[in-house]
Amino acid sequence: MPRGRKKRHDPADAPIDGDYAMDVVLNRDPAKIYAWLSKEDIPKFKARGYSRIDRSTEEGSARSAFDLGDPTDAGYRNGDLELYAVPREIKERIDRHAQRAQDDRMATIDGPMNGRELRRNSETIV
Repeated sequence: MPRGRKKRHDPADAPIDGDYAMDVVLNRDPAKIYAWLSKEDIPKFKARGYSRIDRSTEEGSARSAFDLGDPTDAGYRNGDLELYAVPREIKERIDRHAQRAQDDRMATIDGPMNGRELRRNSETIV
């Protein structure tokens, strides 16, 4: 006798990027790209030119919309994440460099291989 399929019990839909209200940065400078970084990611992003957004009492400076931190804290925290920024031109330069490296890898994959052609669909090697 055939058995019926088990009914799936999927969780309710939820935002995958966290609580949208908590991730908002107010007074963004259009010349910068902002990111919430974990403790593990901070060294890698600092090497790419990112710097922490320090607390400021100046009106109009970038800040977290959901700020429950102490005014004596150095920067803005949201759970385990800290707010960092990088100038847009540096971010675009990093992205262009990464795109060139990716294009080089894809050219190797799509190009000739030992006198034979390797195709991306990889079903057949001609």
